[in-house]
Amino acid sequence: MFGKPLDYVPSYSGLLEQLTAEDQERVQELVRDSLTRKVGHSIEYQIAHPNGDLRTISCIWEVLLDEEGSPMRIFGTCQDITEARRVQEESLARQKLESVGTLAGGIAHDFNNLLGGVLAQAELALAELAAGAHPEAELHRIRDVAVQGADIVRQLMIYAGNESDVFELVDISRIVTGMLDLLNVSVSKHAALETNLGQNLPAVKANAAQLRQIVMNLVTNASDAIGDRDGSIRVTASKATLGRNEAIWKGVPEGDYLLLEVSDSGHGIPLDMRARVFDPFMTTKSAGRGLGLAVVHGIVRKLQGAIDLETRTRKGD
Repeated sequence: MFGKPLDYVPSYSGLLEQLTAEDQERVQELVRDSLTRKVGHSIEYQIAHPNGDLRTISCIWEVLLDEEGSPMRIFGTCQDITEARRVQEESLARQKLESVGTLAGGIAHDFNNLLGGVLAQAELALAELAAGAHPEAELHRIRDVAVQGADIVRQLMIYAGNESDVFELVDISRIVTGMLDLLNVSVSKHAALETNLGQNLPAVKANAAQLRQIVMNLVTNASDAIGDRDGSIRVTASKATLGRNEAIWKGVPEGDYLLLEVSDSGHGIPLDMRARVFDPFMTTKSAGRGLGLAVVHGIVRKLQGAIDLETRTRKGD
């Protein structure tokens, strides 16, 4: 394990000589603490073999005391975990690449939704021009969508570490109200969009662009669930109080929360898919979809909230 000949006599000083410079002080400090407090420790460190090969070693030890209670010997075990750590690092590297892909896909998904709204408003504006009218309203809506697109780009810069995330007190009812024109042209023509937004709700500390992403993704998902059938989508905002048991179950502290609900009269989600609805790329829709709910889940967790799914097959969700 240590690259020494069979006749080598182990010693504490010999071990320190093999340690990399950054690990020598850590090991000595833990050994001193063990002797002072008479307690064991565990540590991972790197050693250099005589041929220059670096190995990662995991050690755990205890302190043996004499009859008077003074430290007499430190004893324990060491294990070479170099290969295990290499496999772990490769796995982490793959996860980082996957997270970048998930992020890129999520941004593309959001932009696709916004571009759909722009195209719809542009078609309405062209129709207004052909009829000799002035499409100021449509142009204003296109401008608003462009502003939301810029917000998404800013979120990407924040994720990349190029900007500091900015949170402010936000009125969720006002956020949803400001999106209604865009939402109405984004949902299926068979879907009726309804809202029940509580007035004078407490403001929440959040990022307005992220809240818009949540609303857009959930409403678009609801519209896809309705499809070509007539149905309804309902967006509600209210105040909720979580007691201790419910808060533990949801993984958040107990207390007062803002409750945002998006429901639809679509076909519901099959039982075997419910546990995976927030997984990236899990979708029953066309290729290139399946990131909307994963993006929503990530934002909600970042805002220290929780998200739940309630669904009944063939009775909507």
